[in-house]
Amino acid sequence: MRRAVVIGDSNTYGFDPAGAFGGRFPETVRFIKVLERRLCEEWEIVGLGLNGREIPHTVAELESLDRTLEESSPIDVLYVMLGTNDYLNMFDPDIPQVIARLKGMMERVEASESIRHYHTALVLIAPVQVMTGADEYYAKYDTRDGRLSRAYQRLAEERRWIFLDAASWNLPLAYDGVHFSERAHLLFADRLEEHLNRMKFQLDWEEEEARRREMEAEGEAE
Repeated sequence: MRRAVVIGDSNTYGFDPAGAFGGRFPETVRFIKVLERRLCEEWEIVGLGLNGREIPHTVAELESLDRTLEESSPIDVLYVMLGTNDYLNMFDPDIPQVIARLKGMMERVEASESIRHYHTALVLIAPVQVMTGADEYYAKYDTRDGRLSRAYQRLAEERRWIFLDAASWNLPLAYDGVHFSERAHLLFADRLEEHLNRMKFQLDWEEEEARRREMEAEGEAE
């Protein structure tokens, strides 16, 4: 069985802004749990979502990330969907600063011994669009112009990481314009299920090719 890990914030945690169910959607709704049920025969799905989480960038946060990766390995596919809290917590939203943090984190992940040893596929997900409404002050945090997600895409392409753009998936958000609605969780699960099916096919093929080359090399050595 293969393992996929999702590192994220409150949307990965399954936070319910309406406050029902102890502030968290039930397991029947949360996309991590939906994926667990759908893919239980082929994938182990590990959700590492934390309310309010920003992109790890301090020494302590990066060291904690190292431990998390080690404890979670072996990982076949690692999804990272972070950055919304960084953006919203800035007095003046600064996309280059968000991207600099993200680059530092992802390069740390890429250099991790557990990630390199298991040839983990790294997937960067641009978060859903933030919709702040008509309020003049909060309008600066609205990301529907696509600049933030395009910056994520450029970074992923530069570093040759897999890129998924959740901002383009038209997911219906809760009343606060930030968090997933119940419907968004199910639609997000649909998207990741589709991607995981493709990844399994690719990983299986790569392993088969590696075995074939190894057998050919052994035959030539004889």
